[in-house]
Amino acid sequence: MTIKKKPVIKKNPPAKKSESKEVSKSSASDFPEEQKCLNASVKRKDGINHCSLVMDKDDVKVLARSTGCKVLNAATTLITNGMNAVMGGVNDPVIMEDQCNKYLAMMSELKPKDAFEGMLVSQMSATYMQAMDCLRIAAEKKEYSKIFDRFQNQGIKLMRLYNYQLETLDKHRRKGNQKMTVEHVHVHKGGQAIVGNVNQGEG
Repeated sequence: MTIKKKPVIKKNPPAKKSESKEVSKSSASDFPEEQKCLNASVKRKDGINHCSLVMDKDDVKVLARSTGCKVLNAATTLITNGMNAVMGGVNDPVIMEDQCNKYLAMMSELKPKDAFEGMLVSQMSATYMQAMDCLRIAAEKKEYSKIFDRFQNQGIKLMRLYNYQLETLDKHRRKGNQKMTVEHVHVHKGGQAIVGNVNQGEG
């Protein structure tokens, strides 16, 4: 009498769950220091789209923090000029509003400490957004060599300008002071080492 063995069925191990976070599922806890920023809205008047700030009484403090200005008129002028720069010749109200709100978010993120920094940060935000726009157009027009070269070169120029603006901002925040770090100092027998400022007197 022969006994037939039951076939062994191998079960596949359960698939491991991915530990990576999806960007779309980010929560408020991922940005613990997130602060309120200004908002812009586009309204059509006399057949022309106008983009303006949406503000209440509490937003005046946000405006001051986003521009570094102490005078209300100076702060609104700085923000308005920046919004006009990032909108460019765009007429689509959705794109206009989106561009302005991105600009306002960047102004809030960079936290200018005074009016000088506010003007410089406004330039930096507009320069960065225009540089990225040029590179986007260049990527879309790869098959057209002349258009690709033109927008790619313009994007590179704007990125160089941005780097110069960043250096200027850093220099201003350091008040012109330069930090010198000495890593290796070798003093031989009978020698002396002086680290720091050395002032030589007269004679």
